Amino acid sequence: MPLLTDISVKNNRLQSIPERLDVITHSRILDISNNPIKSLPGGQFTSLNSLLKLDISNISAIQDGGLAPDALTGLHSLVELRVENNQLNKVPSQALSAVKQTQILSLSHNKIETLDESDFVSVSNVSNLQLASNMLAKVSEKALRPFTNLTQLDLSGNPLVHIPDWSFGNSTTLSSLRLSNAKLSVIDPAAFHGLKGVHSIDVTNNNLTWLPGDLLKYDRAFPIYLYADQGNPWYCDCQMKPFSQAVNVPGQSVITNIHCSGPEKFKGRNLGDIPLANLTCDCEHQEAPSVDTSGSDNSTAVGQPAKLTCKVSGCPTAHVFWTTPRGFVISPHLTEYPGYDVQDDGTLVITATVAEDAGNYICMAANYLGKAEQSHKLKLDIIET
Repeated sequence: MPLLTDISVKNNRLQSIPERLDVITHSRILDISNNPIKSLPGGQFTSLNSLLKLDISNISAIQDGGLAPDALTGLHSLVELRVENNQLNKVPSQALSAVKQTQILSLSHNKIETLDESDFVSVSNVSNLQLASNMLAKVSEKALRPFTNLTQLDLSGNPLVHIPDWSFGNSTTLSSLRLSNAKLSVIDPAAFHGLKGVHSIDVTNNNLTWLPGDLLKYDRAFPIYLYADQGNPWYCDCQMKPFSQAVNVPGQSVITNIHCSGPEKFKGRNLGDIPLANLTCDCEHQEAPSVDTSGSDNSTAVGQPAKLTCKVSGCPTAHVFWTTPRGFVISPHLTEYPGYDVQDDGTLVITATVAEDAGNYICMAANYLGKAEQSHKLKLDIIET
């Protein structure tokens, strides 16, 4: 079959790469995903220099040892690469250097915790980057900086609690941003600044109760579609007033549809149908939050529990979350980090500490009037046996 172009042997029980790949040099698509392939040494695909798409998702060899630095050697024409569901805890940047022309890159459904500024330097031509369902606690603007033509970015399904100002830098080519099914509770006013070409932003199925008024203030000829209604507990009080005022005006360029989950008198109503004067809070004096971490444990022994308190004042009630020395960002009821729990009063409880838990912890609280943070250092003692 010398002219065979589309080959799929996915969802089988292959334990090795099919032999004699040099007889299918005209292949354009090769899908070997979902196989218990035990070895994926370098040079396996060298003869496939016309291959446009390769899917090596859910491969035993990658799950056991990662993607070898020379595993993709010879794939000079590759346009789409899928390396999903392989237990990767970091971006395989060395292997990616062999496929510099790739335009679609999916590393979804892995366990990547951080993005380094050098991770994507060799694949700067990627236009569609899929990082869904990993363990990313924050967006690395430096890691995104190398991209010159990025139009689609999927970060859905990551434990993203907070999107700080300018998280995406000047990603002027980005048109579609997915942040759905994450754990978002706070998006800063300038979080999306720099995204001058964005057409759609998806924040459905998060923990958002309010949005900043300046979040989507752009002068543009085309509209932004903000997908936000589904799966967020929107609370239509004073915190949503600036946002409602910004988007519900004639000629605005933001298209969105938000229905209130509370208070009870507005439950189920469209935010845009509620008069601004009725969006109020039960605060005698509204103020930005303040944070106090006094009373926290200063030290504990490795293997023992630790409790860090975070007393928050301010009105309306602020969202509270902790950043740990390990880079975790944890809010109440977050389940992605077993052994770490932020209680409703803001207290961070660590069930059994490990050596990496030593260092500075930051408690942050935010409402629509501002943010406050305070750090606390935890020392760990190693008990000799």
